[in-house]
Amino acid sequence: MITEMKGKKEYFSIEKVRDYSKQILTGLKEIHEREIVHRDLKPENVLVTDEGVVKICDFGSSKILDPEGKNTPYIVSRYYRAPELILGVSNYSEKIDIWATGCIIAELLMLKPLFPGKTEGSQFLEQMAILGTPSSSQFERMASNIPKNTMRLLKQLEKFERKDVSSLIPSFYHKRDIKKVVDLIESMLEWDPKERITAEEALQHEFFTSCEDDDDDS
Repeated sequence: MITEMKGKKEYFSIEKVRDYSKQILTGLKEIHEREIVHRDLKPENVLVTDEGVVKICDFGSSKILDPEGKNTPYIVSRYYRAPELILGVSNYSEKIDIWATGCIIAELLMLKPLFPGKTEGSQFLEQMAILGTPSSSQFERMASNIPKNTMRLLKQLEKFERKDVSSLIPSFYHKRDIKKVVDLIESMLEWDPKERITAEEALQHEFFTSCEDDDDDS
């Protein structure tokens, strides 16, 4: 769906962004309620029918996670990989899907990847360049089993200040809408997986719920 808009050199309306995002999250909520993690969410795996119905596809990498944490971190396409996967964590959760979905929603607005890393290492740098460098405690919560040598190297990385994600969104969108959708995206892109919003919580976000009030006021 994003490729088609790029070809037309057009952006999605905020209504379309809201509709597609809500449908993706509704599908993800159903998947997670069955204790399944998709593990490869990306725009290519989100299809839209001619009637505008969103369908999540390609469950080839999906699984019910091993409760003992014996899960391969080598999943999810690079642009949509949660930081804990880049760090090699195997005891990850369904929150890796939430991170990927946050990236997809941002891409619906921007028509380009939010974190376009060319390698695994540069992918993590792309994330830090926008979200800022994680604190030591965030690193530990993100990946409690990182080897000490790796942690030492991470702490020596260039320090980045957090960017205003709103500044990356095309300015023709209404500021009120940008504020709401950026708040949603940022709640999905928390360094600490436990701090990331769930799919169910995301569906209750004001980006979806307040649009009804906005319509009533218009």
